Formats: sequence, structure tokens, C-alpha cells
Amino acid sequence: MMIDKVFSSINSACKKAGERAGISISFPKPSKRSFLISSLTNGITGIVFMLVGIFLSYKWMLALGVLGIAGSVVTGIQARR
Repeated sequence: MMIDKVFSSINSACKKAGERAGISISFPKPSKRSFLISSLTNGITGIVFMLVGIFLSYKWMLALGVLGIAGSVVTGIQARR
């Protein structure tokens, strides 16, 4: 999974930096539940932004809504793997 590669590269970079500084740094890996919650909240926020953007003619809010929904879909796919 792409997310696993990102987390492993971040953890290895932080481990190297931590060794140089003499401290221990590690990031917790998110669970499936946290991915699903994130997907749900991104979807709800994206829908609200889209609706506000449509009804008030704010193109930037509409664009943020589309990005929020796209992020929700990607996060949901990652959660199901």
C-alpha cells in the first residue's frame, strides 16, 4: 500500500534524525478505524463545502469541497485494504 510506504519512509527518516540528536522519534501507524473516521469526516466536510459553494456562488469553496470528497474517497479505499 502507498500509505505503508509513506509511513515507513517517514519513520526511517525520523529514526536517522533521532539517532543524530540522541532521541527516539516514531509515528504511530493509523488503524482501519481511524482511516474510516477520517474518510467520513472528509466526506461530510466536502459535501458541506460543495453545497455552500454552489448556493453562494463561491468557486473556491466548491473546489475545496471537490478536493475534500476526493480525499475522502482515497482514504476510504486505503481503509478497506
